[in-house]
Amino acid sequence: MLGEIERKLTAIVGDALASRTHLKAAESPGAAPDPGKGLVAVSVHALTGPAVFEREQSAIAMGAPAVSATLRRILRVQFTARLAFSMRPRDDTPSSVTAARGLILDDISLSAHALGAGGVRDGSAFQTANPDPGFELLDFALQKGTMPGELTGGLFTGELLYDSAANIWPPSVTESGGKIAAVDPIIAVLPLDARTDIPAVRTGSGTRVRVRSLSGKRLVDANTGARAPLRLAVTVVSDLPFGQRGVIASGNPGVETGFKIIPAADPETVIDYTAPTGSLGATRVEFVAIHMAMPDGHSGAFLGSVAVPLVQA
Repeated sequence: MLGEIERKLTAIVGDALASRTHLKAAESPGAAPDPGKGLVAVSVHALTGPAVFEREQSAIAMGAPAVSATLRRILRVQFTARLAFSMRPRDDTPSSVTAARGLILDDISLSAHALGAGGVRDGSAFQTANPDPGFELLDFALQKGTMPGELTGGLFTGELLYDSAANIWPPSVTESGGKIAAVDPIIAVLPLDARTDIPAVRTGSGTRVRVRSLSGKRLVDANTGARAPLRLAVTVVSDLPFGQRGVIASGNPGVETGFKIIPAADPETVIDYTAPTGSLGATRVEFVAIHMAMPDGHSGAFLGSVAVPLVQA
């Protein structure tokens, strides 16, 4: 997982700087270099989670034959990779000090150039021979670097910091994913042909949203083999806080708060919308969002939305 990423990054840096015979690449922490020698210590730290909520955190690993598959639970992480450079002059003479500073500056610039290659930035250079390494690197980009200043403790030092994102998982830990026994297709013309009965809705009143591009039937029910009615999961999306926004007046409550389950119909599906009753503030439009309904009452695939302009009464 993260240890494998650190080891692979160390190997990439070591290969890129193989001609720099004075320099050694090591996983952090590394021992201070000898006189006339340098060190780049590679480490992974500053771990954070994703910036947004992800409903799905699983990946499918196909087996052989292709009809068998396993699921693994993955964790999306963001982290900082640090390359810490140090260089010890051969002795205290001005020429040795100047030479050492020049060497570490070149070490840093050559490392930055090597890690700027496309295969490193997109994560493909981190692939290993292990089919289940416990990680998938997604991106790798230079954040910032610091250059050596004065000698400190007899050493010149500098660093490069990289922002990176990866999926990680415990190697060899999977769950059975089964196989797809049937497909339940639905024909719908997208974008949806949907509109409101009136051009703008006053607070406290309502309108009907008419959807005309849904057939109302699945091609075949995956369990019974018969055609089955298509149901929609409908909700209101708004800048107003939940409880102050408009609501869907028709249909039955879904599993998720604010959703109503409405059967699709031919030639059109009618959705009753009721506008907010209080102050709109700066809000002047809400959206009726239309999803397919899952058999368990949750919302499924997003099909489209209808804008409902609002007028303060």
